[in-house]
Amino acid sequence: MNLLSLSDEIADFDDTAAILCVIDLLISVDSSPVHLAGALGRPAWVMLPYEPEWRWLLARDDSPWYPSLTLFRQPQHGQWTPVVQAMSQRLASWPQHPPC
Repeated sequence: MNLLSLSDEIADFDDTAAILCVIDLLISVDSSPVHLAGALGRPAWVMLPYEPEWRWLLARDDSPWYPSLTLFRQPQHGQWTPVVQAMSQRLASWPQHPPC
């Protein structure tokens, strides 16, 4: 798997949007790039704390506002290991080159 940091290439949301349009998947905590990916219909996986912000609702792994996002939630406060394990398992079956 090739991971590449593009932090030095990003000056504004236009740059972020351009990157989101060419990457296979964004994996992030709740952040502005997640919302931008959702608005663009790009796939993103979001790591959420046990008590997330209201907009993520409760007890679901999708978002009615952003259908391209998948939500991964802490099962209990402070437990990130199950979240990372679930994402790792899903990532193992993620297509190397998903269709455009």
